[in-house]
Amino acid sequence: MEALARLGLFGFGYITIFIISNMVASTNTTEGTDSVFFENFHGTSFLLVTMVLGSWIYFTHFKDKEVPRNLKEILYIFTFVCGFTSIAGFLGYC
Repeated sequence: MEALARLGLFGFGYITIFIISNMVASTNTTEGTDSVFFENFHGTSFLLVTMVLGSWIYFTHFKDKEVPRNLKEILYIFTFVCGFTSIAGFLGYC
């Protein structure tokens, strides 16, 4: 049950970040701002999330020895998903 709650929390967070970055990117195209940061906002935002999740993985492996196994699995999955979304955002697929 705890793993299902974590999955729901991470899924909700992923969808929230994706929707907000999509709103920022669509606002950029309507206003015509020529900033590279806003042009690649999907990639930038998910790269930041990937780095935060990567540091969390580092913390769970080397600093905190008493972590549930399900937490590590979910962190691996969502780090991969956010990293893949970041690459897709920089390549223009998002």
